Amino acid sequence: MSDNQQPAADPLANLFSLARDYLPELLDKLELLPPGAEQYVDSHVLATKAKAGDQIMVQSPSGYWHHGIMIGMQPDAHGQEQYYVVDVWGENKESSTISQRPYNDFVAGKVGFARAHYGQKNVLPRAKSKALALYLVDVARQRGFQYNVLERNCEHFATWCRIGRNTSHQVCEVHKLLSDMLPITVVITTVTVAAVASVGFLGGSLGSVATAMGGSGPAAEQQRGGTPPPSGKKRG
Repeated sequence: MSDNQQPAADPLANLFSLARDYLPELLDKLELLPPGAEQYVDSHVLATKAKAGDQIMVQSPSGYWHHGIMIGMQPDAHGQEQYYVVDVWGENKESSTISQRPYNDFVAGKVGFARAHYGQKNVLPRAKSKALALYLVDVARQRGFQYNVLERNCEHFATWCRIGRNTSHQVCEVHKLLSDMLPITVVITTVTVAAVASVGFLGGSLGSVATAMGGSGPAAEQQRGGTPPPSGKKRG
């Protein structure tokens, strides 16, 4: 990214910016980072602490956290080694897709830096998370990708790769906020739409690849015909 080029606008960032205009005090009270996440003072420390396959997060000035999967050091077009990340990103909702890009672009203009931590029973091996992320870059390139803030945002993608579950802590937190403010009919509609996420990211393709890679855990078990994982519960 050139010095005078502005970071691309992300659909989730636009939503948070709009919400902050109307609900600034309430949004400030939300816990938008996944439980157990470790924060760092700057992007350099995050890059040195994160390992390939880790789920990393950067905070936009509007307050929301953008998620991606660290790929690690790779040579660029000029043969220079630099960090790369796979994430859901685009100029707008229509152009958002899963792609690999330089870490420096991922962190440009951000004000917070963190890495997700999950229990050993829930997390996939880092090598498998990295492989899933790179595989989905090819899937999105071949089949296309339809961004949806409730079902297929950057956090859904990253958590699918890291723990095999299609969930977004930020969406759950915002839903909890709305459920305290809106009529029950609106809340039920919101829950119904969000429940589509339990079907699986990119129409279940992650379940297929987890099985193909000899994986275990929720995604692979569901694909093999076992008991499906519970849908993401709202954190209360």
